[in-house]
Amino acid sequence: MPFFKSFWRETGKNTGKWASNKVFGDAWSTPYRIQRSHQRAQQKAQDTIADVETGRIRREREIERNEEKQRLLAEVNAIQFNSDDSRVIATQLDELLTLQRYAKEKNYGISRIVDSRIRAGIMWLRRSGETELADFYKKELFNATYLTLFKSGFKIIAFFIFVCAIPMFTLMYYKYVFKFIVWIFN
Repeated sequence: MPFFKSFWRETGKNTGKWASNKVFGDAWSTPYRIQRSHQRAQQKAQDTIADVETGRIRREREIERNEEKQRLLAEVNAIQFNSDDSRVIATQLDELLTLQRYAKEKNYGISRIVDSRIRAGIMWLRRSGETELADFYKKELFNATYLTLFKSGFKIIAFFIFVCAIPMFTLMYYKYVFKFIVWIFN
C-alpha cells in the first residue's frame, strides 16, 4: 500500500504544478522554466528582428522595382513616331519590342502600354507605304504577345492530360490491375 500512496501523492504534486504553471505562467514555476522562458523571449526577439530586416529588404526591392518600371515607362513614352523615314521607325519599333520582352520577363504589367505604342508605330509604317515592314512588325508583336500565352496554355493542357491519363488507364485495364494485385498478395 505505501507504493500506491506515494504514487498518488506524486501524481497530485505534479498535477498541482502543471495547473499552477498553466494559470500563473512561468512566474510561479521552477528556475528551469524561467530559463526556458527567457530563451523563448530571446528567440522571439531575434525572430522579430529578422522579420523587420526581411521586410526592409522586401521594401527596398519593391522600391527598386518601381523605379525601374518608371524608367521603362519613361523610355516608352520618350519614343515618338513623328518621322517619315521607315528606318527610324523600324529602329524605334525594335527598341519597343526589346522593352516589351524585358517588361514581360520582369512582370511589370506595362505590356498593354508598350503594345499600343508598337501598334502606333505599325500604323506610321503603313502610312508611309511600308506595308511589308508593317506586316513584319505585326508578326513580331504577335510572337511577343501571344505565343507566350500559347506556350503556357500548352503546358497546362499537357499537365491535365497526364493527370487524367493515369486514372483512365486504370479504369480501362482494371481487370488486369486487379489480377496483378491479387497475384501480389497470394
